[in-house]
Amino acid sequence: METVQGYVILKAATFETGHGFALGHNPGAPSPFVTWQFTEGENGHRDYYWGRYGTSQAWAQRDFDRRVDDYQQLYHAAVKHTELGPEGVYRYYSTQRPVDIGTYPKDPDNPLTGFLNYDERTSVEHGAFRAWGEVIYRSPLTPDQIYQYELRPSRDNPDVRRTMAEQAQVVGIWEMRNHVPENRRMTRYVHPGKFIAGKRVTPEELARQCRLAQDYPFVYTRGPRPKKSPQIEGR
Repeated sequence: METVQGYVILKAATFETGHGFALGHNPGAPSPFVTWQFTEGENGHRDYYWGRYGTSQAWAQRDFDRRVDDYQQLYHAAVKHTELGPEGVYRYYSTQRPVDIGTYPKDPDNPLTGFLNYDERTSVEHGAFRAWGEVIYRSPLTPDQIYQYELRPSRDNPDVRRTMAEQAQVVGIWEMRNHVPENRRMTRYVHPGKFIAGKRVTPEELARQCRLAQDYPFVYTRGPRPKKSPQIEGR
């Protein structure tokens, strides 16, 4: 896990341009949260600058999302990859209650490595849903554990990221084949032969759309209904 000026990087997004943004945390600092812009060199070294500091995790998350969105819109750049803490970390959002005793799975083979409660119920995953906090594990939880504790996985979890990348190709091709309007699509076409999921699409939504695309490769729509003749309308 990278540390910059005493702040542990909790989250980072890198664009294909070599620029990116990061969210850091230092519990001992007067302003314990920060968002930075950075430039990544060919050797992977990053130069961090333009830091914005605050006292709230919720503020930091909103600022991080805002900076990423603004950069995408300004430069029409695609996110090359995102990171959540150390490689292999699995994060799950507590959607119904703050993290406390009895609110998360306790598995001796996959112990909790960390958790974070937000100041209030906060929009996460680019506004896809709201959560009270998050729990962190070294290995993925089982579907039964996720369901039992009413958790939702982060899109950046390694297993979720791989699955969504595969599903996005299926759904993207299906959307193009069936001429789905741009404002109703769940995927974006980033370069020849590659689709990515929209930033507010949840894993559950993409999985449902993928099953639909596999079950119904073609969607047939009715044409406009013919207008009634004036004689018929007048009866």
